[in-house]
Amino acid sequence: MFAAGTHLTSAETSSSDLPFQNASFIRTDLSATPVAEATAVASPVAVESPLDTPIELTGYLIGDPDAPHTLSLFADYRCPHCRRYHKDLEPTVLDEYVAAGKFNLELIDFTVVGIPSFEALSDDSMESVQAAEAAAAAAEQGKFLEYREWLYTGPDVLSVGDFSDENLIAAAVELGLDEEQFSATLTEGIYEQDVIDSFVLAFQLGVPGTPTMTFDRGEPFNVADGDLEGLKAILDEKLAGA
Repeated sequence: MFAAGTHLTSAETSSSDLPFQNASFIRTDLSATPVAEATAVASPVAVESPLDTPIELTGYLIGDPDAPHTLSLFADYRCPHCRRYHKDLEPTVLDEYVAAGKFNLELIDFTVVGIPSFEALSDDSMESVQAAEAAAAAAEQGKFLEYREWLYTGPDVLSVGDFSDENLIAAAVELGLDEEQFSATLTEGIYEQDVIDSFVLAFQLGVPGTPTMTFDRGEPFNVADGDLEGLKAILDEKLAGA
């Protein structure tokens, strides 16, 4: 398994330099969530939300929460194209747009890699889902950005088992998170339903795959791997027309 690190060292502005706000579903008062309730969240009944049930949630926000616009990124930590976007395109998005206050960046999990059906999203062996839940568990301890960098560190194409629970927990320990709290949050599926809701939101917005973006939750769009100029052209056009 790859070691902790960062892909943003070449950018003038990294995500850690910008204001950050957790997703709307991250727990803030941990004492108010008893274990019994947490177990119920992970039950099969809790994840049978139909795809047409309206979903309202806010993803993880990087940049000024009061920025005039929001660029939403729908991604999967195991998606090779998402991993290339993170290395090749995101540093410029952060530096030239988010840090400049033109929009904030909203990160929403769309867990599709290796997922054979909607019902499989509740299967704890699905590494895309477990990685997203692990990111939420890290956000619970105020370490989302650091953990996200760890998830994206390494090769573009991952092997089965890279995001096993064992490795996800080991990474949390390496990054200085409380192992007992992180492990319990991950293995009890505290954020499983929220990750599924994020998937449903992406589906309802017509997101066709990963990585895909929306501007102010409008029409989904994407660019080819490494097409920085193409992405900048789209973003500039959307800003000009906003």
